[in-house]
Amino acid sequence: MNISSTHQRDALGGWDISVNIGGSATEITASVRVELNDFSLYDQRLDPPTNQWIKEFVQKGYYPGLNRLVVTATDADGKDYVYTEEWGS
Repeated sequence: MNISSTHQRDALGGWDISVNIGGSATEITASVRVELNDFSLYDQRLDPPTNQWIKEFVQKGYYPGLNRLVVTATDADGKDYVYTEEWGS
C-alpha cells in the first residue's frame, strides 16, 4: 500500500493538504484515519472499500509553525499502514 501527501501554503492561512492512498488491484483500503497536529481530520470506514483514495483538506495546520501529519490506512484484513510527515519550523 502506498501513502503519500503534498502540502501547499494557503493564501488565507494554514495549508492545503492532499492525501493519496493507492495500491494494486488486490490491496484494498477499508478505512482511513488522518490526523494533523494530534487533531482528527478524517476517520471513516470506506464503503465500498477501494484501491485508490484521494482527499484534500483546505486551510489546515499552522503557518508558521511545525506540522505533523499522520495517515493510517487499514486494509480489508485489518492490517494498518502508517505514513508520517513533518514540515515547518
